[in-house]
Amino acid sequence: MARLELKIHTTYGVIGIRSAAGGPSEEAFLYLLFASNRAPEMVLMPISARDKEFLLQVQFRSMNETYRQSFPSARYDIIELDRWPIGRIVSEVRTDCVYYIDFALLPQVQGLGIGSIVLEAALDEPRQLGLPARLRMFMHNFAAQRLYNTLDFTAVAEDPPQIVLEWRARP
Repeated sequence: MARLELKIHTTYGVIGIRSAAGGPSEEAFLYLLFASNRAPEMVLMPISARDKEFLLQVQFRSMNETYRQSFPSARYDIIELDRWPIGRIVSEVRTDCVYYIDFALLPQVQGLGIGSIVLEAALDEPRQLGLPARLRMFMHNFAAQRLYNTLDFTAVAEDPPQIVLEWRARP
């Protein structure tokens, strides 16, 4: 299966995508990415810091296990800025679409336009394959909604608390 590859020079540095390599340091980064994006939710939970950490660890392992079982042919790619990991994109090429399973950036690089750059480049694949792109997102994630609206994704179904979005290349 083809890999997403990207090297784009921006005012922030070089944005790249590479295949996930695995290993302890990458696993530590992926956990940091997961936990940092859950931090706002965790602040609201009336449990100890130790219990929050335990819950995050369980959720992280569960998410990864679910991805591996539900999407056995998925690609796991790391998004980098000047060769430093800043996010990840998990996708699967299917017969009917390119499905984006997970797309996440560290909070400190969100809102800079990096997500738009990465997804716009990633959409070249479904464009070249003549397929739509699909993803699910939580209804309350307004920042993600803005990003996907900017890239012309449209809602095609609701499955509360999520929305199914689809992108099609313009003729």
